[in-house]
Amino acid sequence: MEYGIWVGNLSYGTTLATIKDFFKECGEITRIKCPKGNGAKNYNKGFAYIFFSTPEEAAKGVAMSEKKLEGR
Repeated sequence: MEYGIWVGNLSYGTTLATIKDFFKECGEITRIKCPKGNGAKNYNKGFAYIFFSTPEEAAKGVAMSEKKLEGR
């Protein structure tokens, strides 16, 4: 089973690798879903869903989401 959180206010240029690196201290990330926009540069839409393997790890992720990532 996976436990997901929603993270918003991401920079449109934030990559999956950056998100994974930022949240890795929370525990095992099972997957990241970061929808892309329709623009020519194919940036993300400014939010992501991050899935962890336990509810405790997801709770740590929620606490981390209040910290700034790439200045936002």
